[in-house]
Amino acid sequence: MEENKSEEHKKALSVSQAGGHEGIMIFENNRVLKKSKQPEISFFQWLYSQDTPVFKELQNFAPHFYGVEARNGNNYIVLENLLTDYDHPNIMDCKLGRITWDSNCPEDVVAIRRQRNSLTTTETLGFRLCGLVVKNNQGEKVEQLVSKKDFQQINDNNIHEYFRKIVTDQGALQVRVVEHFIQETERLKNWFERNMEKHIKSSSVFYVNGKNGRCQVRYIDFAHAEPANGQVDSNVIEGLENCIRVWKKLLN
Repeated sequence: MEENKSEEHKKALSVSQAGGHEGIMIFENNRVLKKSKQPEISFFQWLYSQDTPVFKELQNFAPHFYGVEARNGNNYIVLENLLTDYDHPNIMDCKLGRITWDSNCPEDVVAIRRQRNSLTTTETLGFRLCGLVVKNNQGEKVEQLVSKKDFQQINDNNIHEYFRKIVTDQGALQVRVVEHFIQETERLKNWFERNMEKHIKSSSVFYVNGKNGRCQVRYIDFAHAEPANGQVDSNVIEGLENCIRVWKKLLN
């Protein structure tokens, strides 16, 4: 039992490192506790209080929400560990949107983020990679991108090769997995084309491809959600459209 717990911790740690969350999460088997401020807590409480089919659909993309816990003076949202039951998964985190700040962000912070975005595909594609972990069949990491310098080497012309890294097995493209990723990303985009309740800045589409034949597409990071005022979230939609376009390039 202790060995299994250790393995789950390692799996969860990989996902935290892929998305830049190391140090703000606590991993407990099938659950992840993420240190959060009130806006993200409020979003999860709002989302999981909704009982309409459209928001049930978004709940299926988001990590399952178990509530809020206070520990050591901090508030944590308690979420599903998205890597449970995945053997040695390859994972990729794509940060969505050219606008990665909310409407209350100070101008000096906006200027910094604009400058940072200009160094990545955020400015050209409306999304950028912000986490990538590739493992072999023995569970050893063969590649991991985590630093700003890592991601600044990715551009419009080579980004598809980074997508390819998580869907290649023994040199062969896993076509079934690519097709699944396209289908699920299109479903998420379709949801955003109908959503006029919330705009979500600096959120991510998260891809997982395990060695045991399991794969999934999820939607994560909700610290910067705000009212949509009856408008679709074109910022996120553009990023999802270009994710789909890059996946399809692998099949051509």
